[in-house]
Amino acid sequence: MMKDKKWILIVGLLVLMILPLVIQVVPSFFIDITKLERLYPVFSSEQKKFTWVNKKPSHWRNLNGISINLRLAIILSEDWAFYEHAGVDTNQLTKIFSSFLDSGKIKRGGSTISQQLVKNAFLSSERTIARKLKEFILVKRLESRYSKDKILENYLNILHLGKNIYGVERGARYYFNKSAQDIRAREASFMAMLLPSPEKYSESFKNKKLTDFALKRVNSILDKMVLAKAISKEEASIYKKDVFEWERNVFSEEPDSIQL
Repeated sequence: MMKDKKWILIVGLLVLMILPLVIQVVPSFFIDITKLERLYPVFSSEQKKFTWVNKKPSHWRNLNGISINLRLAIILSEDWAFYEHAGVDTNQLTKIFSSFLDSGKIKRGGSTISQQLVKNAFLSSERTIARKLKEFILVKRLESRYSKDKILENYLNILHLGKNIYGVERGARYYFNKSAQDIRAREASFMAMLLPSPEKYSESFKNKKLTDFALKRVNSILDKMVLAKAISKEEASIYKKDVFEWERNVFSEEPDSIQL
């Protein structure tokens, strides 16, 4: 009899602990993800979050209006298995968990492109268990309703690439004074290098000189593009060796207006 009471007490305490979390997570089942079919998420500097607008923003680009080099560089940098997983990369989660068990610290991010889209467009950046659970639920709903191309298009158009710079079109205009459709492999590798801390990693652009960190990351992304057969080894080799051409000619001398 005493054992029964003990288990009832334990279960009761667990329910009391879990119930507040459940209450916070349940609303995620009712968030309207169909907004992506008729509205556009746009970052509001005043509200410091993404808001939804009816009219297609002037900087918004359809997927075929973004160079394959840029699309591929960002996928390879951020979520190489994007077209293979169902929204959550379980292989990456396993590696993160293993690393956490070894060091007691989370040394790497594990968010997929789908998760980042959900977090930015529908949720917030707060680091709580409740927000992460909401994210998983929304990602599953998102992936079951939309194609990978639709998800990628939205992600690329809200991607943070610098201070007050959101979307690959604005990023391309700012850093290289050209459209996202015209971005080459070398430029794409630089834009992908900026993630996930563009304001910090854009030091190379400010100084018109690649830092050691930037050069290493850019070269790594170029290597991945070779493996993906997007560029040849010869092209990658030329890009890697011609660092001075980078600093003289590749970076935009006068950033184009990004108020598109």
